[in-house]
Amino acid sequence: MSRLPWILTAAQQRALDDAAIAAGLSEDALMESAGRQAAAWILENVRPSRALLLAGPGGNGGDAFVVARHLFLDGVAVRVLAWRDVASCAPLTRQMGERLQAVGASIVSLTSSAGLLEAELAACDVLIDGLWGSGLTRPLPDELESILPTLKGNQAITVSLDVPSGVVADTGSLIGPTVEADVTLAMGTTKPCHWLYPAAALCGHIERITLPYPAEVLDNVVPLAWVIDRS
Repeated sequence: MSRLPWILTAAQQRALDDAAIAAGLSEDALMESAGRQAAAWILENVRPSRALLLAGPGGNGGDAFVVARHLFLDGVAVRVLAWRDVASCAPLTRQMGERLQAVGASIVSLTSSAGLLEAELAACDVLIDGLWGSGLTRPLPDELESILPTLKGNQAITVSLDVPSGVVADTGSLIGPTVEADVTLAMGTTKPCHWLYPAAALCGHIERITLPYPAEVLDNVVPLAWVIDRS
């Protein structure tokens, strides 16, 4: 782990983001930075030729749309399956989806046809999970719960954005089906679920994506805990 070896709860992470926005960093710039750096990590370390991205309707899905755009522009064959129509996503997520479409990539409904997910899983070499992030406090909607078992055992490298979909960020507990990641890219800081079991066993290798928080904002953070690296 690089700079900012902190563990923050989901609420603390939101408060950090809000403080950065209040200090002049736009929410747009924050999401763009997260997605761009996540894509750069994937390009450097996974080197995919065909990527399948699963996008939810909130901020996690927005991150996935940004990742997809940067992979697409770098020449990766990208397939994006969204749980909801782009027009019905949260405003910033919708904006990121429209930017992805503007560069020529398509976004297809995750539930548009039987067998679609299975076929796409068989064709990709990296699966990027952006269905649901650290805000989960209750079981996923039935539609999403029903597709998560399909993701298990696939041959692609599975990369989750921030947290594996289906885990509770603050406790590390599981309240239904979950994504089992090979790699989890923690956005900004790590969360308790990256360290607490049973969720920690589903995170795989953890990398932290550094976000451009203003120094004066970081100075005021009191984290839940610190990560101590004795190496």
